[in-house]
Amino acid sequence: MTTKNKQLIIDFLSSDFYNNPQILGRYLKPSATIEWNGTTGIRHLTGKEFSELIVEMGKSFHGLDFNLNQCIAEGNKVAISFSYDVETLEAEDVLPLGEFSCFWEIEDNLIVGGEIMSHRSNREEK
Repeated sequence: MTTKNKQLIIDFLSSDFYNNPQILGRYLKPSATIEWNGTTGIRHLTGKEFSELIVEMGKSFHGLDFNLNQCIAEGNKVAISFSYDVETLEAEDVLPLGEFSCFWEIEDNLIVGGEIMSHRSNREEK
């Protein structure tokens, strides 16, 4: 089960989820609870609120590149560390977006809970 849950999270984070609410629906239960601790503070979101936020954020760039650092799973929980690079709307530059560490809880092949910690990337432009 742990390999399957790990792959579910990797598939989710590397998908086109930020552009397509239907893709989010394949991975995220609407009643999920997400706690996102970022540079602007802590947000407590339902799965539906998280989906709306992500789709809105996705309107500001063309592409999102997923860079996996580490992924560990035990039972129905997955811990993952990764970064994203974005292709901006204004230019064809690829810029480091942020660094992320997340803990996800999976039930019936859907994300039902998550804790996200994020900060701006210190990496250079590509």
